[in-house]
Amino acid sequence: MTGRAAAPGAAVALAAVAMSNLLLAWDLTGIAITLPSLDATFQPSASMLMWLQNTFPLALAACAPLASFPARRIGIRRTFIASAAVMTIAAAVTAAAPGTTVFLLGRLLLGAASAVAVAAGLALLTATRDAKGLSSAIAVTTAFTAAGLALGPLASGLLIDLFSWRGVFAVHTALAAAILLVSLPLLRTARGDGEQAPPTSPSLALLLSAAILAGAVGVQSLVDAPALGAILIAGTVAALTGFVLAERRAHSPFVPRRLRGSRVFSVTLALGALVYAAVAASQPFQSLLLQRAGWSATAAGLFLVAVTGGIAVGSGVSSWVVTRLGVRTTVITGLALSAIGTALLIGMSTAPIGLTVAAIGNLLSGVGVGIASPQALSWGMGAAEDPSTTAPAATAQTTARRAGSAYGYALFSLLPAYGMSIAIATPIMFAIATVLMLAALVAALQAPQNASGSAERVAQRRRW
Repeated sequence: MTGRAAAPGAAVALAAVAMSNLLLAWDLTGIAITLPSLDATFQPSASMLMWLQNTFPLALAACAPLASFPARRIGIRRTFIASAAVMTIAAAVTAAAPGTTVFLLGRLLLGAASAVAVAAGLALLTATRDAKGLSSAIAVTTAFTAAGLALGPLASGLLIDLFSWRGVFAVHTALAAAILLVSLPLLRTARGDGEQAPPTSPSLALLLSAAILAGAVGVQSLVDAPALGAILIAGTVAALTGFVLAERRAHSPFVPRRLRGSRVFSVTLALGALVYAAVAASQPFQSLLLQRAGWSATAAGLFLVAVTGGIAVGSGVSSWVVTRLGVRTTVITGLALSAIGTALLIGMSTAPIGLTVAAIGNLLSGVGVGIASPQALSWGMGAAEDPSTTAPAATAQTTARRAGSAYGYALFSLLPAYGMSIAIATPIMFAIATVLMLAALVAALQAPQNASGSAERVAQRRRW
C-alpha cells in the first residue's frame, strides 16, 4: 500500500525538513568564518571567543538524548512547527545581539531547537511516507544537508564581506522564518498526531543530557574558573555513574539490552565520538589563522570549502564505495584517508607551501569523514536487528557523535584560552586530532566484520 506515501502534507513536510537540514548544516560549518568579526565587535577574551563558537554544538549535544520527547506531548507536526518558531526567534536574537551574553543566549536556543527539529523532522518524514517514499525523502534531505555543509563557509564569508557578521544571522533568521511558514499547513493534519512514547525513560535521557552538558562546560571552564570546572567534571562523573547503574536496572534503558553485547555497536559509538571530536575545531582554528593573517572572510570561506565540500563529496560516493569494499573496509578506508589528511594539517601555515599542504589535508580529511561517517552509522545500526531497537540505536549513535563534537570543541578551546596564539595552537590541535582519528582507525580495525554475527554470539552466550 502506498497510502502513507501520499499522506496529507507529505510534500510540505519534505520541503520544511530539507530546509531545516540546510540551515543546521550551514550553521555548523559557517559559524567559524564569523569568529574574527565577532572578535572585532565584542572584543571578548580568548576563552569567551571560543564560547561564541561552541555554544551551538554544545546545546545540540546536550539536547540530543531528549530531542524525541516533545512529540509525546504535542505531536510530531506541532513539535516541528514549534522548533521552527524557536529557531526563528533565536536566530533573530543572535543577529541583533548587543553583547556576548545575548549572543550566547541566542546560540543556546538555536542549538536546542535544532536538536528537536532534527528528531521531529525524521519522525515527520516517517509518518507521511511509506518505506520507498521515505528512502527518497531522506535522499533529498541528505542532499540539502550536504549543500549546507559544503557552502556554509563560503556563504557566510560572502555575507560578512558584503554586510557584516549580523548579515549571516539575519539570513539565518529569514531561512528559519521560511521554514516556519512552509510548515504551518501541517497544522491541518496535526489532530491525533501523537508519536509513540520513546522507549527510553525521560529520567535516563535527562541524566545523560546533564552529564554531557556539565562535562563539556566543566572542561571549557578550567581556565577562567578552575574550581567551577573541577566541580562540574566531578558532577559529570557522578552523573555518568548514576546513568550506568540506572541503565542496568531500567525497564526501558537508553541503550537496549540486546545491543549492549554487540561489539560492533560499541565500536561504532566510539568511532562516532572520536571522529567528531577530532574534526570539531578544524574550521574555527583555520578561520582565525587565515583571517588574522589578512585574508578576507570570503577567501577564508573558500579555502575551507575544501574540507566541507570534501565531506559532501565523500558522503555522495560512500554508497558506491560500500558496494565494492563492504561496510567495514569502507569505514577503515575513510578513517585512514581522514587520519592522513589531519596529519598533513599539522604543518599548516600561511606560507604558500603550508597552504598547499593544508588544502590537500582538508580535502583528504573531508572526503575520508564523508566516506566513513554514514557507513559507520549503518554498520552500528546493523546490530539493531529487532525493529524495536532501531530508534534507540539511532538516538544513541547520534548522541555519541554530538557529545564527541561538544567535548572536542571544549578540549581544543583550552589551547587559546591558556594564552597560546592561534599560530602555535593550530598545529597542536591538529596533532591531538590526528591521535583521535588514529584511535578511531585502530578501533575499526579490531571490530568484527558484521553486526549480526556479534549479536548471534551474544544470544548464544545468553542461551548457555
